[in-house]
Amino acid sequence: MLTTPVSTVLLAYCVAKLDGSVVALIYQITKTGFWNLIQEQWIMNICGTIQCWKIIGVLSLTQMIFMRFLPGCSSWGLNFFPASILIDLYLELVITLVCFGFIFCGILYIKGVFFPSTVESDLSGNVVFDFFWGTELYPRVLCWDVKVFTNCRFGLMLWQMLIFSGLAYQQNTYGEISFAYMATAIIQTQYLFKFYLWEKAYTKSMDIAWDRAGFYICWGCIAFVFVGFNTPTIYLAMYNVDISREFCAACILLGVLFTWLTYWADMQKEIVRETEGKCLVFGKKPEIILAKYKVGDREEKVNILLVSGFWGWARQFHCILELLASLAWTLPALFNTIFPWIYLFTLCLVVIQHVVRDEWKNKEKYGKYWEEYSKRVPYRVMPYII
Repeated sequence: MLTTPVSTVLLAYCVAKLDGSVVALIYQITKTGFWNLIQEQWIMNICGTIQCWKIIGVLSLTQMIFMRFLPGCSSWGLNFFPASILIDLYLELVITLVCFGFIFCGILYIKGVFFPSTVESDLSGNVVFDFFWGTELYPRVLCWDVKVFTNCRFGLMLWQMLIFSGLAYQQNTYGEISFAYMATAIIQTQYLFKFYLWEKAYTKSMDIAWDRAGFYICWGCIAFVFVGFNTPTIYLAMYNVDISREFCAACILLGVLFTWLTYWADMQKEIVRETEGKCLVFGKKPEIILAKYKVGDREEKVNILLVSGFWGWARQFHCILELLASLAWTLPALFNTIFPWIYLFTLCLVVIQHVVRDEWKNKEKYGKYWEEYSKRVPYRVMPYII
């Protein structure tokens, strides 16, 4: 909570002002001083510009309206600002998002303390921890689900808008769209399309079902995703990296392949659970474990653990597919600087903590059934490796 806002601004400063050179950033820090550099950027941008706050306000309002009233009439834009505006104002927008995220989480904390939406809300007694982790599991404001708004609507829609803005920036700046940016834009766009096809299943994931709505989830989706998850996007949009048409096509093919293998793996488990095992997995009857678990003190429920198909290879096999899809849209950035690769390193850390937490939660939830599953599927992420 102390380091991520600062590192988020530093990453944006690195790509917007220092040509994406991490070496130049380190030099600037040693020359200017760490805190002097941070203060200089905050003072220069005064916690964001009016334009950036307008972008956040318009995005928040439109996404809440869409959540409530879609489907609606088609629109082709209002011509309020150029399509490249998210790249043009990138550093200022990042600082504004960091501030907006803190304000949002502060309001969410106060709401959770005094006006919780459900009984699934409590306080630990530690204000800092409650602000970081959140006080409510399923907070709602009027008719809007807060976690769906931050995770699915605001964060990921802003990601897609950044991709489109990068296309406009490339066209305006260089007169054409580079093969490198074309590859990363196509792969990420179809990846986000896949996410919304899978959104119903996402509501059962750890982010929604287990993690409370606090700084960790909400600020992360509002501010950090825009920078930490988009280092290849912003770098390739701003700086014209030259790759061949063949390499571009190869990256796109690999990205599409791994994206839809991920979707296949996720849906394989969903279909088995929805049909209670009355389906085929790789042309065969699925192998399953009927795992019993308790909700509260008394109510007992049953869930299906899939032991065949992708889920018979490794307990979190889809994680390696996610990493490979991300690798495919980062490769076009080549290796001139480490900056575009920061996303992949970040995703590796996210995957590691996800796997560890998922193992711990499932072992606690399913007990002996999870132990049986772990014996039958001994590998966590990659068959025969880990």
